[in-house]
Amino acid sequence: MDRPDFLKRISQYIKNVNTPKVKAALDQFLDQCTYVSGVYDQDAGFQALEKELQRVEKENRVVDRLFYMALPPSVFIPVANGLKKNCYTKKGINRLIVEKPFGMDLESSRVLSKALGALYREDEVKFFFFFFFFFECDICCFFFFLFFFYTERGLGFLFC
Repeated sequence: MDRPDFLKRISQYIKNVNTPKVKAALDQFLDQCTYVSGVYDQDAGFQALEKELQRVEKENRVVDRLFYMALPPSVFIPVANGLKKNCYTKKGINRLIVEKPFGMDLESSRVLSKALGALYREDEVKFFFFFFFFFECDICCFFFFLFFFYTERGLGFLFC
């Protein structure tokens, strides 16, 4: 997928871009979006991602990394391995967010937790499941997220 196709794909469902202010905000957002293609279990894609991350960090002078894994459970471990091996920064903070489902059953969930625990510190891994609420009125629309996250210390939540 090339950049124009990527931008078309991520913006095709954005509605109400009918004012100059909203159009400018969308253009600013799209200017910051990048796409790096790769295969889950091959280093080359992760190395390309690392190169892009370094480019962005150089421009923005920020070295904290948050990897949000909204992936099938079958590839969580290979992707976590690839990220750790190729994209783990020693200059800032690393966070690995694992979106539900956390496996297919209790046993696979435990395997996932053990594998991630061997790669990342407890404070670097968060397991999330969330509910998304949308409310629209004539003037504006509101998005509410209710996040639940699990750590070794228990279940927490965040509403925003």
